[in-house]
Amino acid sequence: MNSFFRKLHPSIAIYLALTLVGCSFRSHEAQRFRITNTSDIPIEQAIVTFPNERLVFGPLAPHSTSPYHVVQHGVYRDASYELTIHNQMLQFPVIDWVGEQPLAGQGFTSYLAVDLQAAQYQQIQASIRASED
Repeated sequence: MNSFFRKLHPSIAIYLALTLVGCSFRSHEAQRFRITNTSDIPIEQAIVTFPNERLVFGPLAPHSTSPYHVVQHGVYRDASYELTIHNQMLQFPVIDWVGEQPLAGQGFTSYLAVDLQAAQYQQIQASIRASED
């Protein structure tokens, strides 16, 4: 087998090496992500987590939308949320992202609804959609 590789023309070897390297890296352009607070409750801080990426948003008034944050590693269908409201941390975890791939598109908005009367881990309802602007 070693003699096969020694006889392989250098240009073919380079082509094969580049092809293998290219297949192992997924080309991905940066995306934009923002959150909209659809609740009547002000959010003091929001932390949104995707695989390999954590975005920290500052205060968000009721019925308002944050500026976009750049996401280098992709926006996914699901995200983990940690919201600080009335100095209390609310969590909406994701169990895992196994098999998930970043969404296609450039801009996304997560619509957050907060219900402080709901059971733990049900206090945050989130929906990620492609942004129109």
